[in-house]
Amino acid sequence: MGTNLCTSMSGAEPAHLPVQIQTTVTSTVSYTFSGPYGDSLVALWTNGVAAEYDPGVPMTVTVPGFGGHTVTGVDLLHGFEQQLEASEAGEDLVIRDLLVKDYPVLVRLSSIRQVFLPALSGESTWE
Repeated sequence: MGTNLCTSMSGAEPAHLPVQIQTTVTSTVSYTFSGPYGDSLVALWTNGVAAEYDPGVPMTVTVPGFGGHTVTGVDLLHGFEQQLEASEAGEDLVIRDLLVKDYPVLVRLSSIRQVFLPALSGESTWE
C-alpha cells in the first residue's frame, strides 16, 4: 500500500514522547506526534548532507511506557510501510537495528486492541 507524508500525518498533533535513540551518528533528528486514532508517531532522520544513495544508519530506539504496542515503519520517500520487530524491556518498547536515512522515516506505535464478541447460542431472542 502506497503512503505519503500527507496521508501518514493526517490528523496528527505534536506530542511529547520520551524517545531514546542510541546510534553511532552524532546528529539525528526526531519529532513525536499523537495520531487521530490513539496511535503515536515518531519521525526520525539523520541530519547531515543528503546523498544520492544512503544505505541508512542502524539505531536502537526505545520508547518508555510503550510496551505492548505494535510497530510499523513508514518509508515516506518510497511510499511503503511494514511491520517492524520490537521487543519489550519491562514497560518499554525497544526497536533494534532500525535503519534511518537522511530523509524522515516514520515509526507508528499502535496499542494492541482486543475485540470481544458475545457468544451466540442457538436460540434467538429476536422476534
